Amino acid sequence: MPHSRRKIRVFRSWEDCPPRAIRDSVLVEVPGKWAHSFVSLIEASQEYRHAGLMVTNVGPGSQAARAGIARGDVLLRYEGQELESAAALRGLTRAYTQGAAARKPLKIEAARGKEDVEFEVRGGHLGITVSPMLHRSKTFASRWKRVLRQLGVGQSAQKVIPRVVHTVEEARRHNPGDRALVIVPGELARPVLGVLRAVEGTGFRKRKHRAKSLLTAARRTA
Repeated sequence: MPHSRRKIRVFRSWEDCPPRAIRDSVLVEVPGKWAHSFVSLIEASQEYRHAGLMVTNVGPGSQAARAGIARGDVLLRYEGQELESAAALRGLTRAYTQGAAARKPLKIEAARGKEDVEFEVRGGHLGITVSPMLHRSKTFASRWKRVLRQLGVGQSAQKVIPRVVHTVEEARRHNPGDRALVIVPGELARPVLGVLRAVEGTGFRKRKHRAKSLLTAARRTA
């Protein structure tokens, strides 16, 4: 007896998503104006899932600004040590403020879009805010082709409303006024919906600001 094809799940809210990780890819409905940002954030999170901090803001005149660090850069290593959390970055900047270590130039390795970049700084406060990527643990292989095939992309894709967005290029062409369905690896669905919940929620002013800063920064990585 042939197996029936598994239905692709569409999540429109935090309540739709189970707390456990989902093995298959899913569709998450997002406002059209954020489609580009969510696709960029998902791509960056998959690429730098074990380390990396996205720069969400750079203070004018700060040490980071003078070094050339910009919003959207993904900081990977500080003096050769991987950056797994904002706390790790804070600890390293403080560690190089004593004696000879405070005087020598320090290297930050980062990614700017598809390019590898390096910055030279001194120990101490950088004057930036950062956010970790969406996910830290090992992720399952993405199943984009299967998802797109089941949706009938190429023939019946135009019947799917809202429109399915798979790449940054598609997101750029998408009408910002229309909602979009973004293809998301199942294990990233809950973190993505968490960001969406913060952006669209009320009563969480600080969290909402952080989420919007992260999405704005993610858009600049593409």
